Amino acid sequence: MTFGVTVSGTTLADVQAAINSLGANGGLVEVPAGNYAGNSPLTLTKSNITILGEGGDYDETSTLHAPTLFDVSSASCDGIQIGAQDRVICGVKIKDIGIKGNSAADASGIHGIYNAAANVFPARCLFDGVSAKGFANGHGIIFDFAVSTTCRRTNTSQNLYGIRVIGGTDYDFDGIISRSNGAYGLELEGFNGVSIRGGSVLESNQSSAILALLYDNAYNLFVENSWFENNNLVVTGTPYQIHVIARGGFLLQNGVIDKCNFADGHGSGDIYLDASRYIDIEHIRSTFSDPNILVKGPSSSQIRYNYSPF
Repeated sequence: MTFGVTVSGTTLADVQAAINSLGANGGLVEVPAGNYAGNSPLTLTKSNITILGEGGDYDETSTLHAPTLFDVSSASCDGIQIGAQDRVICGVKIKDIGIKGNSAADASGIHGIYNAAANVFPARCLFDGVSAKGFANGHGIIFDFAVSTTCRRTNTSQNLYGIRVIGGTDYDFDGIISRSNGAYGLELEGFNGVSIRGGSVLESNQSSAILALLYDNAYNLFVENSWFENNNLVVTGTPYQIHVIARGGFLLQNGVIDKCNFADGHGSGDIYLDASRYIDIEHIRSTFSDPNILVKGPSSSQIRYNYSPF
């Protein structure tokens, strides 16, 4: 049984071969620095696989500095697909990898990382030091009903959405950067437990930094120690940097927005809460004279505010 391998070739096909060589219990694939180009996505269909590169970051101008780069820019395909149909995939870890799409040519629905197969439920996955850039008609990372997922030091840039969450529970976004995306930095659709923290930066996105669409009741949204700047460059129907929109009478229940900076938003204000209750908003700094917060719906009396400096 193989517990760990090092990629010996120079293409994504060589990376896939190393992944396929792992035993049923998964293992470690070390990917040395290099540009690994390919015409099809990497597929991870086993649990407990770790893919370890040597770096995959972008600088403040969204220029790629990724010693280990997975390049699908000539293929118009996903970068990494996680899962096989009707299977729970646990314990996948992707560390220090850059993923590059083709911002000009990618078709709609092409993403950097995606659990694409039907009825796939990733659980206890970690994405650490992962960057995804250039999926202009798709998303940098998309989570579809994942459980206990952590994104740490991820950097998503020049995608349609930086990160998209559809259902699932217990997402931890720690020190992420999501900038210069064509719509939202982070889009949430139905969830139970999302934490954005650790000095996360969401800036220069064409629409809201965070959009939460409530197609079902959502619970436990915590946004702490994060920076929001220069979002809503193209003002649309979601002109607030954090924008919660209820559909069909659903609610966002329980949450905290604390110790966050809001700077230079181009829309109507900082925070919009539609049909939300039991939310504490504390220690906010804003370039508005007061943080411009709009609360709509029958639960507005259940929002607490504290604008004191921190």
